[in-house]
Amino acid sequence: MKRILVTAAVEEELMSAKMAYRELFQGYKGLDDSNIEVDFISTGVGITSTSYHLTKSLSIPERDYDLVINVGIAGTFSEKYSLGTVVRVTKEQFGDAGIENRLGFQTLFQFDVLDSNTVPFKDGALFAPYLNFEIENALASLPKVSSITNRILPNESDCDIENMEGAAFFYVALMEKVPFLEIRAVSNMVGERDKTKWETQKALNNLKESCKELFKTI
Repeated sequence: MKRILVTAAVEEELMSAKMAYRELFQGYKGLDDSNIEVDFISTGVGITSTSYHLTKSLSIPERDYDLVINVGIAGTFSEKYSLGTVVRVTKEQFGDAGIENRLGFQTLFQFDVLDSNTVPFKDGALFAPYLNFEIENALASLPKVSSITNRILPNESDCDIENMEGAAFFYVALMEKVPFLEIRAVSNMVGERDKTKWETQKALNNLKESCKELFKTI
């Protein structure tokens, strides 16, 4: 029996995964789900709420998860990713972990408060693990991207998307040594404040389809 935990910041995002699971396993002629057990939790918006609720969920003795999945929407810095594109985040960074001084904003690593290779960081970033062949194959069609969480850094040239929880999700999962992955659907260009120009529903629909492909493999 494989135990899977699916997380998202808000119920609207989590519903994409829930609907994918229901359509696959609980509908007419649904697939057999006797070999997996899936829990769904909304962690709340932001790194603080995500850190608390995810850590609490992973600390339940009888719930020893084989895989933890984070789903949601995100903004993109690059026109390479059209609105609605589903991506797999393989690198996360905390954008607001630092200080303001006469030089401007500096990360904790730049200011030498924290070594950039302090566990679980590698060169100041957090990296997703390689999963088993079947899951990696199921995710092969999704572009691998770098993300920044709670953006403050003035130079995001190596970041493709931004979100509000991903780095916290990576940090907790790495510290708890549980296999994990993060997939997000692009809903808007970063900086676009007019939500009427966002493609939120399209992003959520595409996220649901990607979740279905993943659940089929699991």
